[in-house]
Amino acid sequence: MPYAIAALFDAASEAGLQNLRAQLAEYAGSDAAAVARPHLTFAIVNQLDPQALEPMLRKFCQATPPLPLNLAAVGAFPTREGVVYLAPVVTRPMLAAHANLCRLLDEAGAPPVPYYRPESWVPHCTVAINLKPEQVGGAVRICCQADVFHTDQLTQLTVAQFPPMHLLYRLPLRGSIAPSEIRG
Repeated sequence: MPYAIAALFDAASEAGLQNLRAQLAEYAGSDAAAVARPHLTFAIVNQLDPQALEPMLRKFCQATPPLPLNLAAVGAFPTREGVVYLAPVVTRPMLAAHANLCRLLDEAGAPPVPYYRPESWVPHCTVAINLKPEQVGGAVRICCQADVFHTDQLTQLTVAQFPPMHLLYRLPLRGSIAPSEIRG
């Protein structure tokens, strides 16, 4: 089974995203509800020894600060899964954290799948999944009216095995960063 390494939002931002997801589930039906907590996936790997990786990820999280995140766009992937998502403004600190994580995973012998490599990664927060093609436009309209387009913060890194989603551990982002680097 594959593993996901994802960053979680601060509590206030997560509450707003959960509210949006509830509106979308009401609009499109419960099958459209995203089941995992709102998150930004940094990597998916096919093979992983989660216990061996934990000390390396703990060190990564101690060096990586909470990441400011400005959700700024709504999108849909052109796949059969009917996914609508929110996309953040991509910043240098976000890209650096992602590249550092990918490098750590490569060194641990657990490289991310191609869609999550630095040259291919599309950072996004899924808000609805399994939408019918005719529901995608309505879901996008609901997202555009939601109060979720502001600066949030990614505060934790999680490792989970799926499907079904099973959280293995969660680590707080604790590093510090110069204010000039945050502006990206």
